[in-house]
Amino acid sequence: MKKSVILVLMVVCALVVGFYQERIKISVNYVLEYGESIPGFFQMSASQKHEAIEAQRVFAPFDYYHNHSTEAWIYNLNQSQLVKLKWSITGFFLVLFCLINASIVWLVSNNKRMVHWVVVFYAGLTLIAFSIYVFGHLSGYTAQAYAMSRKVTGALQSLVPSMIIVPALWLLKIQKRQHEST
Repeated sequence: MKKSVILVLMVVCALVVGFYQERIKISVNYVLEYGESIPGFFQMSASQKHEAIEAQRVFAPFDYYHNHSTEAWIYNLNQSQLVKLKWSITGFFLVLFCLINASIVWLVSNNKRMVHWVVVFYAGLTLIAFSIYVFGHLSGYTAQAYAMSRKVTGALQSLVPSMIIVPALWLLKIQKRQHEST
């Protein structure tokens, strides 16, 4: 019983963290994208930046990218700081979700070897995503490579790894029992 309560709390925590992470990323991307199109934007004060962005906002009630309020503290950062923040956010949440997914796998399997494989899974897919990005940048396909590597890192910054690994463990356990009973 205690294990299932901890598991539910971890899932709820991961969902809350995931939503906040998405909110920060969208805010940073929104300010970077629309700030570049406003002359002198990154030389403005935080309140002037906010006013300028709001004046540019598109009314799109079903588009979360346009239909949200940005995090106010982001306007205190310059363009270089926002780009660094964007990459730092990715790294931080990759590590955080690796820990969350590894903890979920540990709670379900009680197997250190499986936790090790979760970390290896994260390291491998992060390396693949980074390689795709670098290769795309070097070959002139930066936008396409960024989109692809973003999909991979986006999946890693969620509960998707646990949603794959936990059912796989369950199926392996069933298969093992069936094999032993024959």
